[in-house]
Amino acid sequence: GDLMYVDGVCISSNSFSALQTKVLDELEGFHASDRLAQAISIEKLRSGVFRHIPGSIESEVLSSLAAGKKLSVDGEGVRLTGREAQLSDAESKTLEAMRKAFRDAELAVPKVDEVLAAASAASGISKDVARKLFQQLLDSGELVRISPDFAFSGKVIGELVEKLRSFAATVADRSIDVPKFKEVAGVSRKYAIPLLEYFDHQRITARRGDKRLVI
Repeated sequence: GDLMYVDGVCISSNSFSALQTKVLDELEGFHASDRLAQAISIEKLRSGVFRHIPGSIESEVLSSLAAGKKLSVDGEGVRLTGREAQLSDAESKTLEAMRKAFRDAELAVPKVDEVLAAASAASGISKDVARKLFQQLLDSGELVRISPDFAFSGKVIGELVEKLRSFAATVADRSIDVPKFKEVAGVSRKYAIPLLEYFDHQRITARRGDKRLVI
């Protein structure tokens, strides 16, 4: 078949079409196997359908299918267009309760396991179901998990990054230490350390001795 070039990577049109079909088949099977699942993670596609496939080809396959209204990419999740998780009334209420718990807590969030246990106890649904509902909030980008213990509203994390960068702009070397970060963010050390480690991982900050450079 004809050849395509994507960011300098060559692939035949037939191979590209085959990849598109594989992605759609994978999503079809995913939705059929788990009614509570909102979206499959891009990471899971990378370890399966896109294993050994260059990132540029992966991006082009997903964007072409999204442009054709075959699938939607939301945050780090991918779903077939029009497919939503099938939730019972109790599950819908639990999802909203978890969403509210993290949103209202802002930066003083309870531990993830505490939220899941409370949601399960209040609604009578299993912890396993509560965990799947929590995963929906992560897949959609509404929540950001920064460590095994803590997750925050994506909006709150975005606002904190802006606040951090605004502070850095007032400092000659754009650096911040833990005590100053606690002050800027308005959080205790319990949250400051995992937040800073998450920011390091996301390349928002870079560790320099006992300080961080805000990038």
